[in-house]
Amino acid sequence: MTGFKEKKVFSSHALMAERVGLLWRDFQSEAEKDFLVSVPLSSTPLPLYSWVVENALTFENWEKFKFVLMDEQVEGERVFSYVSTTDKASYESFARKNFLDSLEEKTKIRFEVLKPDLQCLNEFDSLVQLKGGFDLLVLAIGAK
Repeated sequence: MTGFKEKKVFSSHALMAERVGLLWRDFQSEAEKDFLVSVPLSSTPLPLYSWVVENALTFENWEKFKFVLMDEQVEGERVFSYVSTTDKASYESFARKNFLDSLEEKTKIRFEVLKPDLQCLNEFDSLVQLKGGFDLLVLAIGAK
């Protein structure tokens, strides 16, 4: 992507999916490098996930898409660790079940999930900078 573009979309869930999906598609079509996306892992983005999967074949550059997991670090044996993907509370499993598996089936591409380690934030920051920064970061405020 050339230059930084900032778009703010304030909308209902129904309208959000298509508006954000179209922005996603436009940004991804311009990607000349890995395309880093982080999206909330909750019921909030489900309409967006559905829209993107439904329209996946109209997108370009799926081979450059990387899903960045920005949730789920919990205190455990190490200061922070990820919830096991076999746990019902796993956000990575949520993302796979509600988005990535369907997207992979549609595009026939296996998608990498980048998982930052909070013990090594400098390494993750370097990785993100090396890849040119986040291309799409979707934030949400839930009902609770």
